[in-house]
Amino acid sequence: MIMTPQSISDDKRVWVARLQRWGLGEIAPALIDALRPLGFIGSQAIVMAAPLLTAFVDASKLNDFAALLEDPERLAQLSRSFDAQPRSDPVDEAKR
Repeated sequence: MIMTPQSISDDKRVWVARLQRWGLGEIAPALIDALRPLGFIGSQAIVMAAPLLTAFVDASKLNDFAALLEDPERLAQLSRSFDAQPRSDPVDEAKR
């Protein structure tokens, strides 16, 4: 799959929103930076496990995730995307 600049930008927005929704927005940049050297191995593990994983996750999403893990530059861009996001205050969130 060839990633265009627009699809990479959309991909980043999806992953930033997803990780924030899971409550990982604060630690995601550190995790991404720490796990970046293992990205290629992780992507290959996803490719190998795809026949099992597709029972739970759409194959195109698995391929997109494997492509993200495989590309250190895209991981770096994703990490930088969290720095550009406004941080929510947990106290303000509890008041809502």
